[in-house]
Amino acid sequence: MGEGKIKKLMLGVVIILAMGMMMPGVVMADWSLVFGDNGMTPDNTQHIDFTKVVFVIPTVGGNEGINWASTGVNNFSLSGWSATQSGSAVTAVGPTVTGTLFWNTNFTGTAPASFTLDYLVYGQDGSTPAFGLRLFITNGNIDYNQGTGWRVLTSQELAADLKISSGSTVPLPPAVLLLGTGLVGIVALRKKVRE
Repeated sequence: MGEGKIKKLMLGVVIILAMGMMMPGVVMADWSLVFGDNGMTPDNTQHIDFTKVVFVIPTVGGNEGINWASTGVNNFSLSGWSATQSGSAVTAVGPTVTGTLFWNTNFTGTAPASFTLDYLVYGQDGSTPAFGLRLFITNGNIDYNQGTGWRVLTSQELAADLKISSGSTVPLPPAVLLLGTGLVGIVALRKKVRE
């Protein structure tokens, strides 16, 4: 293979990689899910006074390509609460609340027919979740019936969510993986041509 053909091939690979990294920003549009929580434990035996809530996009089937929008999560039922995003988790904190909180969760991309969102509620101590739920969203709606619309997180799921929300696990964006794979391919191609 001539040097001119190799340069053209490498340029083509770089252009394809660049297009792959830029396209998600071009075709993505924001969408939202709005819901409320009355602070009752899943067994309806105790009311939790909210101090912190964590939302996690778990790595499960149907959640591919779902990411938080820059606005993340907003609490529009009262002032004094703020949210910060870290990877696939958003943590919202604020003054203690007794009563219902309403959340506006914002995502990028096209809204899927169904996806899963984990929801951890913290009580007064703020260090350990009082409970964690896995919400099953279908056509932009939450079915509030236990079993079909939500269930309590298993201990393994809760541990994974706590790791993600603490920043222990930082997933690599697909564009970085694609770029790394492309660079390895280019290096291998150059070595082969030199031999």
